[in-house]
Amino acid sequence: MKMIFAWFSLALLWFGLPAQAQVDGLDLPAPLYLIASDGTVQRIGLGAEGISRPLPEGVRVVDMALSADKRHMAYRTPEGQLWLLDTAGGTPLMVDGAAGLPTIQVAGETLVWSPSGDALAYTTATGARVRFFTVAQTVIDLSEGAYLQINWSPEGAFLVGEIAPHSWWAYRRTGENLALTSAIISSLGVAWRNTGEIVLAPESGGLLAMDLLNGNAQTWLLDEQWLYAQPTVLTDK
Repeated sequence: MKMIFAWFSLALLWFGLPAQAQVDGLDLPAPLYLIASDGTVQRIGLGAEGISRPLPEGVRVVDMALSADKRHMAYRTPEGQLWLLDTAGGTPLMVDGAAGLPTIQVAGETLVWSPSGDALAYTTATGARVRFFTVAQTVIDLSEGAYLQINWSPEGAFLVGEIAPHSWWAYRRTGENLALTSAIISSLGVAWRNTGEIVLAPESGGLLAMDLLNGNAQTWLLDEQWLYAQPTVLTDK
């Protein structure tokens, strides 16, 4: 989580609002959760709801993630414990007492829900872990490297992780199994174009689309004349 940048951006937004808007609260489409500079989690509510702290007094977090339906929040404490909170209320539940801490936090996400909300992936000190919230309660440890960041494809069919600067592993999910499908040796960030197609930005330049459902077939989107980084695909286009 980029705590400093998130807080700074919010501060600019808050103090730049007219006086009436500050009284009525931010005009948000949904409540906003963020990590403050002191490690506490703050909830920016709708309308005049204002700012609240959903976690118990004194709890500090390293990273956090909301499920797609915003019903559950996962967070990790500095002690390396992973907790779940029902955002409608209730007491947090510890689901992993030895989740460990991210190796490094410089970009991307270190704690992510699957789009359907039935699995949670998070980096650890030595790799990554995927925890399924199903009847079987399967837990899978990925140990190919100390992951820097991870993310799911739009429909949760694939999980990709950066195991070293600009090097990535891609896994295909089948039920509660993950199979390594490809190794990306050079990309300055990745983005999902659709369910199985990922956009790469090689360090040598250009942009590539790689189809994980078609033998990792690659297509140039932009040539190597320019160097690109951190590609993003707009979901509304």
